[in-house]
Amino acid sequence: VGFAQSVLDYGRQSGTPPRPVPVDLRALIDESAIDAGAMRHPDIAYRNDVPDGVSIKADPEQLARVLVNLLKNAREALEAAGDKVSKPEIVIAFADKGATIEMSIADNGPGLPPRARENLFVAFEGSAKAGGTGLGLAIARELVAAHGGTLSYTPLDPGTRFDISFPASIRLG
Repeated sequence: VGFAQSVLDYGRQSGTPPRPVPVDLRALIDESAIDAGAMRHPDIAYRNDVPDGVSIKADPEQLARVLVNLLKNAREALEAAGDKVSKPEIVIAFADKGATIEMSIADNGPGLPPRARENLFVAFEGSAKAGGTGLGLAIARELVAAHGGTLSYTPLDPGTRFDISFPASIRLG
């Protein structure tokens, strides 16, 4: 049932164009972190470095879906690592680079296994966890692309980082 629902969600998200409205980016990230179980987690530190007052024009539901997916993946990786990570942490970084607005979601967990890295953004192939469909990151990449942006992966030692880059034209203030 879960797999079938994931496939239906994938089809639905692929065909729905964004409905951009003004969005407080910091607030949307924090709301997504709560939904993903990353913010206020008893064992995982959470830090959102997006400054107050950063507003963008985006579809809040679609962008929240991307953020919840990335934050949930980070939380689950840190939980699975258990005592192997002494100070588990998820950090959201932000940079306004003039031509682009960039943010990243990083954790200091064990990183992704090689098989998951090879097919990371490929639907039905890129799952790093047993029972996963591999749709989460494929959908996330499509939703970011629909907003004119890119989603990419950067391995850390230790950890994982996903970078989202949007054209500066998405920024409102």
